[in-house]
Amino acid sequence: MNISRRPRVSVHTSRRSGSAPAFLLVIAMLAVVWQPGQAQGQATGQTPGRGRGIQPNLEHPILAIGSPAPDFSLPGVDGKTHTLREYAGSKILAIVFECNHCPVSQLYEGRIEKLYKEYRGKGVNFVAINPNNPKSIRLNELGYTDVNDSLAEMKIRTAFRGRELPYLYDGDTQGVSIKFGVVATPHIYLFDQERKLQYQGRIDDNQREELVKSQDARNAIEAMAEQRDPRLLIYSEKQPDGLVRVTVADNGPGIGPDVMERLFQPFHSTKSNGMGLGLSISATIVEAHGGRIWAEPSKLGGTAFHFTIIDADSEEAMA
Repeated sequence: MNISRRPRVSVHTSRRSGSAPAFLLVIAMLAVVWQPGQAQGQATGQTPGRGRGIQPNLEHPILAIGSPAPDFSLPGVDGKTHTLREYAGSKILAIVFECNHCPVSQLYEGRIEKLYKEYRGKGVNFVAINPNNPKSIRLNELGYTDVNDSLAEMKIRTAFRGRELPYLYDGDTQGVSIKFGVVATPHIYLFDQERKLQYQGRIDDNQREELVKSQDARNAIEAMAEQRDPRLLIYSEKQPDGLVRVTVADNGPGIGPDVMERLFQPFHSTKSNGMGLGLSISATIVEAHGGRIWAEPSKLGGTAFHFTIIDADSEEAMA
């Protein structure tokens, strides 16, 4: 659901860092945004890309990767006021925007709580923030829930669900949510120890937990935890054959030759809980768009993923 701003808008579903998670994000963007023979929407007074899912708000853009964490001081369901400063000791800070009334947000409550309990003893702090103003929610939206998004009813839902992670309220002014550029609930932001944004977007790729194939937030947390000084490089360059090559490189531990040769095969994963489908699906998408995909050791010390797509300028010149 979109964010419910007071007499303005309510937030529903949303959608980077070892090179593989970031690479998969780039591929996902290609699949959603780049369609052969289809004109791209122009920025107007309305949200661009209508019909392609929830889009960023033009007036309040999503916080850019590398940006410092916006400060906050918000009341919580525990009766205390919580600030950014109190989480200074954590290696990674996860801030998740969620709410009471959104059915998609409700579906993710258990998954968010599971991540919180799994990583809280590993230097990762989670904070949930409700960005919705209860006065802006339409009556028909309350058909999904018996509580609204007020702080008082946030306390009721938290107690009923037995949740433990901090749950804060930003509905009165929505000042913090605007700084983050929240698009939907749930929408997660991951900050490193220096409180620079390293990942933002979806938690995984399916509202139905049993159908999840890509655990984006978990992959990002694990990649951030492994690196003391993570570096991620994303760039593109034109090729002489009318293609554009996109590269995503990092300074991580790299990929061994035995894994590298099977990297894009389906159901092959080095993670105990991995599905082994992300890179296989990526290869299918790229090849369907007339490109190719490969990986090799990175000059940064980790792995570099490359893929090619048709250059739009070259395609127009041939038309």
